[in-house]
Amino acid sequence: MEGDVDDAVQKVFLVTAQRLGTFLRSATGHFLFATCMRVAANERRGQLRRRTVGPEPLDELVSEEPSPEQSTSDRHLLDAVLDPLPIELRSVLVLFELEGMTSDEIASMLELPAGTVASRLRRGRELAMAAAKRLRSARGGEP
Repeated sequence: MEGDVDDAVQKVFLVTAQRLGTFLRSATGHFLFATCMRVAANERRGQLRRRTVGPEPLDELVSEEPSPEQSTSDRHLLDAVLDPLPIELRSVLVLFELEGMTSDEIASMLELPAGTVASRLRRGRELAMAAAKRLRSARGGEP
């Protein structure tokens, strides 16, 4: 990689030396910048071409994402925890915990006072924790 940078710098010097008399002295900075950008873009394209030739390393092909089966199982568990909640508590809890919205954003979206959002969030969490605890004990203590 370090050699690639040296090669790119050398290419910029070669282009500059070849075109030295063709640009205005006041535009030297612009010319050098444009030349550097073109050489960098060409080098990047060349690296992509070289990288796509040949077999991919196996480590890069392994997904860190959960399997479809695990995602489905997680979704069923989430539904089982959220289903018993009243819709007004569930919506605030989902917006805050899963969608990452702030209490103020939720209050604005649902046209509710901030205190109402806070109390619904607290109550929703309590009910969700109770539902999760019931599920855990029904499954023999499995998480």
